[in-house]
Amino acid sequence: MSDEEELEAIRKRKLEQLQQQAVQQQVAQQQ
Repeated sequence: MSDEEELEAIRKRKLEQLQQQAVQQQVAQQQ
């Protein structure tokens, strides 16, 4: 795996984490 591919994978993982946090915050606000 090249460095670029690794960076891309890390970036995707961070994006997914941010999206999950945003969803959790929205759910918490609705309760």
